[in-house]
Amino acid sequence: KDSYIQPHARFKPESIFYLKGEIASLQLDNTGKLLRRFILNEETPYIQIPADTFHSLISLKENSSIGVITVGPQEQLYRKEAQFAPTEKENYMEYFDHLKSFV
Repeated sequence: KDSYIQPHARFKPESIFYLKGEIASLQLDNTGKLLRRFILNEETPYIQIPADTFHSLISLKENSSIGVITVGPQEQLYRKEAQFAPTEKENYMEYFDHLKSFV
């Protein structure tokens, strides 16, 4: 439930689908401002993220899981990380709390 995914944008569209639990999908602009929030669950099991759209996911229930499909073929560099957000290796807790406030 407390897994942090650094906001990123793929160079091709990305489809995300619900498998278990409940997950918030956050779409962000180039500065980190929230553009759209979508909740993935049994009632709304699928979302497509347009290419070049920064986004992150937040698990809302313990043991939630998703599946991800992207258009291929995959290039070696298939996504860009958001420069406005810390990486998973940095101290991200304050920023992660900020993302959670969008839910």
